[in-house]
Amino acid sequence: MGFKLKFKLVDTKTNEVVDYINCSIAVADGTVQSFNRKCELEGTAVNAHLRPIQYANKDDINKKEIYQGFIVDRKGGVPGEEDIIGIVDFMECAWWIVNHKEQRAVPLFSKTAIDTIIGNIYKNKELYEVAGYE
Repeated sequence: MGFKLKFKLVDTKTNEVVDYINCSIAVADGTVQSFNRKCELEGTAVNAHLRPIQYANKDDINKKEIYQGFIVDRKGGVPGEEDIIGIVDFMECAWWIVNHKEQRAVPLFSKTAIDTIIGNIYKNKELYEVAGYE
């Protein structure tokens, strides 16, 4: 398994996570530039409502890709491994499942834990409390 640098976009007008292939992401500031049907650059002003989110290089138990901002229900696979429901975030050079309300986090990568995506912070505001999102 190799590292994959992939992104999806959050459309802040609809709060939907979307696949959009006619674009490029500026690494410096995270802005999104798109191309029209003639392959001409449209610029970032047209796409101010699009926000890139990065693939965490891990899939859940149902083979769904986990991205930054997704809400994951983690069940420990072995005794001593912590259960947690939280938000996937990249901090301190690693991917974590973070629950701010409980003031704890666990590394996203585990060979034994069972992770299930239950939503995301962009679309599922009703899950904020259960995920400890602030």
